[in-house]
Amino acid sequence: ASAPRPRSLRSSSPLARRGLCALCSMGRVDKEKKGEEDKKEKKGEEDKKEKKDEEEKEEKNGDEKADKAEGPEDPPIVKQLKEIDDKYLKLEREYERECHKLLLQYTEKQKPLLEERRELLQKVEGDAPKTGTPALSGFWLKAMQNHPAFEDFIQEWDEPVLDYL
Repeated sequence: ASAPRPRSLRSSSPLARRGLCALCSMGRVDKEKKGEEDKKEKKGEEDKKEKKDEEEKEEKNGDEKADKAEGPEDPPIVKQLKEIDDKYLKLEREYERECHKLLLQYTEKQKPLLEERRELLQKVEGDAPKTGTPALSGFWLKAMQNHPAFEDFIQEWDEPVLDYL
């Protein structure tokens, strides 16, 4: 049986797993693209689940074959440790399934709020530009100027271009 993955590798948001940023939730990506990405993600999750199930079956079959082929039998303490490890891994898989269900449940609850935020930020009032984030002009310029990774790289001549976002 293989060791469980570290928790830090499992605990990423759905946006991070898809490689998307806050732009998606703010409506910068077309709904159609988001829908396609969601479909791809669901299909990918189903494929991963099927693959994981197949691997578990192969692992069990491999363990049985390995037990028969190894020759000398494991000492009783090793057998007990293996049983405990199997129980632990089973519980870990159950935990991951429940976390995934909870994540999907709360993602669905968040969708209306994200949609409301996107609509609010895209409202065009008066003669405001119809590009970028009309309700909050200059937002992305300020955000990037205040971000430690970008603050040193944004030059004076970059500002009009970034103000367009």
